[in-house]
Amino acid sequence: MKIGGRRIVVLLADEGRQVLQGMSLNVPDSAIQLLDVLDTDDMGVWARMPREDGDHFVLIRWDYILGLEFPEGKTLAIGIKG
Repeated sequence: MKIGGRRIVVLLADEGRQVLQGMSLNVPDSAIQLLDVLDTDDMGVWARMPREDGDHFVLIRWDYILGLEFPEGKTLAIGIKG
């Protein structure tokens, strides 16, 4: 399935969330992340993520992703602390 150019909800493993936070990205403490996906490859998902100095393109390895959800229409922030 092609997910490039879509907004998706990702369930990240704790290690993946810690890696993103270590890069000083604005990542909620929740394992659930809302991502703007640019593309995917064999390594993982390329996403646009905010940081204090602007948006960055980040590779999130498949190893860190526990699940994906494709929201349709209006979405509600359920279980996301922000």
